Amino acid sequence: MTGHWTPARPPGWKPDSRLTDFLDSGPPPVYFGFGSMHRIDRDTLIQTITTSTRNLRLRAVVQAGWAGLASETDDVITIGECPHDWLFPRMRAAVHHAGPGTVHASLEAATPTLPVPVALDQPYWAHRLTRLGLTPTAIPIRRLTAGQLTDTLSQLLEKDTYRHTTQTLATTIRRQPGATNLIAHLHNHAQLHPPPTPTH
Repeated sequence: MTGHWTPARPPGWKPDSRLTDFLDSGPPPVYFGFGSMHRIDRDTLIQTITTSTRNLRLRAVVQAGWAGLASETDDVITIGECPHDWLFPRMRAAVHHAGPGTVHASLEAATPTLPVPVALDQPYWAHRLTRLGLTPTAIPIRRLTAGQLTDTLSQLLEKDTYRHTTQTLATTIRRQPGATNLIAHLHNHAQLHPPPTPTH
């Protein structure tokens, strides 16, 4: 394990003015995103998200992702690609598929997290978040309902312990030189296992 690698932002990247205007227009919203997960019922998922945020009187940023999620209201905005290291510090919480990159980005930003795993290694990361006391529970997407999302998100936002635990872990993650560790491991491996000398 090397520690988290934080991707570099594209050269010259700037946030969309629609997004910055939305962020400036009210309190921090909750992020909803499911990355490259495309085999999901997007209509049901959007209805679940909008019902839950309405119940809790929250604003939301929905990242379209590969599923093409979309919802536009006074309190909900849909966005495309956006660097998580810029976006997550501006979010009140993050609800996502628990892919490792998104998990680590949310923790590095000290953003309280609610995992909704879909497939692959996501249940593992969701379990780790729960085991470490960073979230009330994980909700597999096949079991996700508006009522359960409302209740769990309410716990995540109202109990200070989740934010405090996340902030403590964020401090540790930020100290981990993941990319530097990777380069060192590769260098050591190359020295121990040099490529064979070609023969003619």
